[in-house]
Amino acid sequence: MTSVNDDQELERLGALHVAAAHVCLEHWRTAPAFVVDAESVRKFNATYPVVAHTMAQVVAALSLHKQDLAYAARANIRVALEHALAAQWVVHTYGGEDALIGSMSRLHRNVIQGMRDGGVVIPQRLQADLNHPVGEPQLKIEKVADRFDGGTKSIYGL
Repeated sequence: MTSVNDDQELERLGALHVAAAHVCLEHWRTAPAFVVDAESVRKFNATYPVVAHTMAQVVAALSLHKQDLAYAARANIRVALEHALAAQWVVHTYGGEDALIGSMSRLHRNVIQGMRDGGVVIPQRLQADLNHPVGEPQLKIEKVADRFDGGTKSIYGL
């Protein structure tokens, strides 16, 4: 059983997290245009869609929270956290985009293969996607979290 003080502290922290999410969204929506230097274009192209999806998940979570469905919002929050961690890891890791791109290629290949195995006729332009190399580097979110929290499992403690 928790005390009244514990409940009040959790409520206070929850309100701060919601406020921080709103501030992050406002920054995302209003940030000025910028130029990506030539040597960072591949890394940017790999991470931008992940960051955009992160922010979409934050929007969904806040919408659910506003409707008093905070528990349901947890799934969106979890996805946002994992995507944000992945994007930060790619930005701060030499060649990190290779693992992210490899993971996305593997996912895409598996979806196309599953569709084909299910009897869908795969258009010619997607046939080549079945040939992505199987041994590409992969991004492992648990290892990403371990790097950021020093292996304490405080970020990704499953």
